[in-house]
Parts: sequence; structure tokens; C-alpha cells
Amino acid sequence: MDTSYEKVCPGCGKANTISEKFCSGCGHQFRTVFQDTAQGGAIAASSPLSDLRSAPVALIAVTVFLILLLFMLLISPNRSAPAPVSSPAASAPAVVTGAAPLLGSAELADRIHSGQTAASVRTTVGEPTRITRTVVGGLNNEDWYYTRGGRTVQVHFNGSQVVEALNTY
Repeated sequence: MDTSYEKVCPGCGKANTISEKFCSGCGHQFRTVFQDTAQGGAIAASSPLSDLRSAPVALIAVTVFLILLLFMLLISPNRSAPAPVSSPAASAPAVVTGAAPLLGSAELADRIHSGQTAASVRTTVGEPTRITRTVVGGLNNEDWYYTRGGRTVQVHFNGSQVVEALNTY
């Protein structure tokens, strides 16, 4: 019985034996592999789905992409944060009580430091000119604005009502 079957390479047209996995002319990978039954092997065909050598690479690439996407979504700033809500102090400037003198912007910035509580700031430098409140991640943040001599000092309190940032502009 003659078992020398041939298959033709779709890439270069060269005839190859039926049991070859790659073309001897151009190296093209044949998707269907047959074994010769005369040598004790069974005729077996492998489908394109069973030859998934590149599947782990694709799976890793998709996994890395999804992790990066999730990381970017978690780290990126909250673009859907609500607009700042002005307090009643924003519409009518508060009157500074006699508890603290009216300080200039430089002196005011010198007396406020990171980690200071809202009560301590109010006692040290007096009532702010304007207060805005925002809710970010369920925490109430406040920005107090002191306007002195044409300059504004912004004091940012985090959700724990502790000074987190101080800006002068």
C-alpha cells in the first residue's frame, strides 16, 4: 500500500509529504497534520482551535490591558464630582469678630499650617471671607478664602476638617 500522500503549500506551491507540519520550501505552518497509518499511527486532524500556541500571549496581553484600564479608572480624578456648593458665607461676607485681628495675606499665611484644625484656624486668623464645600468620595471638603490687600489666601480642609493645602494668589 502506497502511503506517500502529498499536500501542496498554499504559500509557495511546493509539494510536501502529508505528515509534515511545516512547508520544506517556505516554512509555512500547516494547520491540519496527518500521520501515516502504515507506521502504526492514526490519521488525526488538528483543528485551528487546538493549535493555540499564541493563546497564552493573547490572554496575557488582554489581561494586562484590562488591569491598566482598571488602574486608570481608579486613579484618574473624579470628573463627575458635583459642583462646589457655596455656603451662606459665600453670598454675604462674614464679619470678623474681635477674637482675631485683621491680618494681611502674608501674616495670615504664616499663621496657618498643614494639619491645623478648622477651629484652630478660625481662632487664629478669624472668619473667612468665603467658604465653599464639596463632597468627594463621601467626604465633606471645605475651602476657606481670606481676601486681604488684593490677595486671596485659600485654605483647603480635607474630610477630617484638617488643613491639607494652603494657596496664596
